[in-house]
Amino acid sequence: MKLELSSILKALKSSTCKLPPLPPSAQAFLGGGLEQPQLWVVDHFQTLEKLADCFRTLCPEKTLLLLPPNDSSDMELQGERLKALNQLQCGKDTASTFVLLTTFQTLEEKLPTLGKPLALKPGDSINPDELFQTLETQGYALDVEVYEKGTAARRGGIVDLWPPTAEHPVRIEFFGDEIDSLRTFDMLTQRSVEKIKTLEIFPLNAEGETTLDKLLPENTLHVYSNVDAMPPSQSIQIGCVTTDTVDIDLAAYETNLKPVSDKHPADAAEQQRKLFFQTLEEMISKDWNIEIYMETEGSRDRIKEVYGTSGNLHTGLLHGSFVCKQAKHLVLTEADIYGYAAKTAHARKKGKATSAQQGERVAEWNDIQPGELVVHADHGIGRYMGVMEIEMAGRKQEMLLIEYAEGARIYLPTGQTHLLTRYTGMGNAAPALHSLKGKRWQNDRASAEAAIEDLAARLLETQATRALQKGRPCGPDTHLQSEFENSFPYMETPDQLAAIQAVKGDLESALPADRLICGDAGYGKTEVAMRAAFKMVMEGRQVAVLVPTTILAQQHFDTFTERMAAFPVSIGMLSRFRTKAEQNETIHRLREGSVNIVIGTHRLVSKDVRFSNLGLVVIDEEQRFGVRAKEHLKQLRKEVDVLTLSATPIPRTLYMGLTGARDMSTISTPPQERQPVETFVLEEHDEIITEAIRHELARDGQVFYLHNRVQTIDKMAERVQELVPEARIEYAHGQMSEKQLSDIMHRFVRGLFDVLICTTIVENGVDIPNCNTILVDRADRFGLADLYQLRGRVGRARRKAFAFLLIPAHGVLTSDARQRIEALKKYTGHGTGFRIAMRDLEIRGAGNLLGAQQSGHIAAIGFDLYCQLLKRSIARLQGKKVPPIIEASVDLDFIERSPASGEQTAAAFIPYSYVDDENLRVKLYGRISSLAKESEVRELKREFSDRFGRLPPAMQNLFEIARMRIAAAQAGIKTIRVNDDRIMLIRNGEPIMVNGHYPRLNPNSTSARLKEVLALLKSFTS
Repeated sequence: MKLELSSILKALKSSTCKLPPLPPSAQAFLGGGLEQPQLWVVDHFQTLEKLADCFRTLCPEKTLLLLPPNDSSDMELQGERLKALNQLQCGKDTASTFVLLTTFQTLEEKLPTLGKPLALKPGDSINPDELFQTLETQGYALDVEVYEKGTAARRGGIVDLWPPTAEHPVRIEFFGDEIDSLRTFDMLTQRSVEKIKTLEIFPLNAEGETTLDKLLPENTLHVYSNVDAMPPSQSIQIGCVTTDTVDIDLAAYETNLKPVSDKHPADAAEQQRKLFFQTLEEMISKDWNIEIYMETEGSRDRIKEVYGTSGNLHTGLLHGSFVCKQAKHLVLTEADIYGYAAKTAHARKKGKATSAQQGERVAEWNDIQPGELVVHADHGIGRYMGVMEIEMAGRKQEMLLIEYAEGARIYLPTGQTHLLTRYTGMGNAAPALHSLKGKRWQNDRASAEAAIEDLAARLLETQATRALQKGRPCGPDTHLQSEFENSFPYMETPDQLAAIQAVKGDLESALPADRLICGDAGYGKTEVAMRAAFKMVMEGRQVAVLVPTTILAQQHFDTFTERMAAFPVSIGMLSRFRTKAEQNETIHRLREGSVNIVIGTHRLVSKDVRFSNLGLVVIDEEQRFGVRAKEHLKQLRKEVDVLTLSATPIPRTLYMGLTGARDMSTISTPPQERQPVETFVLEEHDEIITEAIRHELARDGQVFYLHNRVQTIDKMAERVQELVPEARIEYAHGQMSEKQLSDIMHRFVRGLFDVLICTTIVENGVDIPNCNTILVDRADRFGLADLYQLRGRVGRARRKAFAFLLIPAHGVLTSDARQRIEALKKYTGHGTGFRIAMRDLEIRGAGNLLGAQQSGHIAAIGFDLYCQLLKRSIARLQGKKVPPIIEASVDLDFIERSPASGEQTAAAFIPYSYVDDENLRVKLYGRISSLAKESEVRELKREFSDRFGRLPPAMQNLFEIARMRIAAAQAGIKTIRVNDDRIMLIRNGEPIMVNGHYPRLNPNSTSARLKEVLALLKSFTS
């Protein structure tokens, strides 16, 4: 249906057309009926996003351009700006019906003249050095690998970059000065995804030289929406409450349907909706056209199944229902039907899921940096000093230098880097370096191995006991389960899907489920839990969700309620946000079984809380609970299925998960369009606070300011108000009354004030997508896991987020505090909770969790080696085949091992021209030397060819040597040496002779000689 526009067109001929307030969906409907190019000017960035959602849904045929306020730190927004400016400057003829959305703030900006972008395609001739210099000149940040938009990296004949205008990073592979191929790649695995035909590169630092009015066609219609400013003549002004507004057949429509809540239970809400749909059917019988927009196909199918409406059902996101009474046209949104607020659309289901499952995550948590403590499997704890070239027996080769007690040093060949692990101990005390002379290391390791064997036996005994317990398995998924999962509006990540399948497998098993879901803040753990809870409710059993704080309980209650609004699920809450009478009512309904899911704090484990038929307990951040609650949970694990969620698992949980002694799923893939939180560690100054807050307010965002002292929080609020007088500021802390705290948090979620000064009540799980800056006062006083959780409160949407960790000016930090702060700065990328927990192990200590005896052994040999040995012990006791330890040393006199030699053919190393960054080279050497199967060799060769370009001969030879070491391990051979064409193989301390002589090599090419040695080794494995 087209909107009748005659009254608007008539008003435009003489002056400004004034219209009353309209919801974004109605505004987009209006824009869809206008034929000429349109500039829409709105009040805030959030309004721009909502209006964009509506145009995408209602006017897919129009070219939609977004020009958000300039923010050079946010590459997502820069990408939108560049696409819009390029279209306006270079594509006017092809976009005659474009719709450009911008904010009033942006109208005042000077805009850059982009010129033609640098266009690349396979077959083009361009020098890779010149291209890389151009990228640097155009404002790209140069790095070793590309993980963020606006960055570029060069490795030999490969240039990686991520233009802000591109959905995925792009890999340019050269053959000399010719572009051989263009491929998108996955930022997590660094592996290629698919080939593309062209790439356009825009400068990121172009200066502002023009204004928006000079870029627009003369016939552009200006529309000002809810902007308190005088628009130009012959434009449309929406949001006027005056007597001279134009009469138009378009208005907001109120359904008056209330969301499910404690005061409006699910059955009452359902009855109200049924009456509403009966009214719609009556309207349809009177020739009304009813259009219903549901956000997902699943929710669309659900509406059809439950209410059997004969209205027109569509899939799309709109903000606000509207009506054209004279035309008998009504448009309804899913949010208004269920009574909740619609979200913005950005990362909703589209395209393919990211392919992180197909390769190993590149940013491993055990990276070793110079100066850090390491554990050598044969020599013990030393200090890694870096990579250098050393001459041995008259030949140079690349070595890793490890320093031990009394200044002793060992030089480890790059082919043996697998023998090193990063040292992680228990507590803050640095261990003494081992001596190369005595037997302390051998004694420490032998003692640890004996204790590990005992522990492994106990762990398996515990598992065996659990295997004897009878669980109550769930049946296969119901059609309601499918509808519920299809109504999830976002694209699930591969990790998230794997976790969901694992949890369902647990619930359908005859054994009691006990799984840990480990994933960063905002990575989708709650959705995994909701699907598990829904499955259990469909089985007729109850679910308890246990959370550490009242605020998180409220947030989970809101999330569960909104997510399950379309389904017959009753949800209750137990926390101090509820009155005594409300709590008693919920407890009564739990006992009689009329509450399906209850969400609460430690109040849930009180003695008066009884369930009718409890099936599943979901525990969020278990380490936050006290001893009594944990004991209660330990008992529950024997009776019902348990699912634990954590972004920073307690060390015991992490250690159990790492060694396979409990079920664990990790979600390390970030949601689509999520950007890492940029972290600053700064001395506290008024200028820093003022600038950080004003920067966020300029983006129409909100700010957390964490001040963890209740006694002085009001004074801090006064100070911040003086620094930023234009900001709307309130404060909150845990000693406030339930109603006060609840009201403040709800007002902050609704955006009714700008800055929340608060204590650590926000630490766990609070999700406010519009809050993208956090300042932490006296960051040096927090533990690492606490800082990590606090930083996770921002960056939950697609916008760039910032964390300012403020430390006292001129203050002296303790060593422990400095380590915590530096660790958080180091791990600013995606998926760092897992690594942060490892650092937390080292810095905060966890002796009590493992018991004093095991803590001593971990301190003696390091956590990584301890876990490796424990994993092998468990596998051995379970009767599984334990893979052989790859430890053969290789010394071939016909192979050059020095990258500085320039030799390529008769060599085995990573050439500097292939990878020149030292830390990356060490990581790659470690991955090669850790190869244990032929299939792993093939896969790693494919990965290296993809990431770094064609394998040069020196790399091919390096992989052949890795294959030799695998074959040697299978044959029990510890030494491979070739000298003057004699092949010396040592097994069980004795050389292997053939007819009383050492086997001899034929004088062939280098590659043929390597294959000959490999064939000989394989002949001894049968």
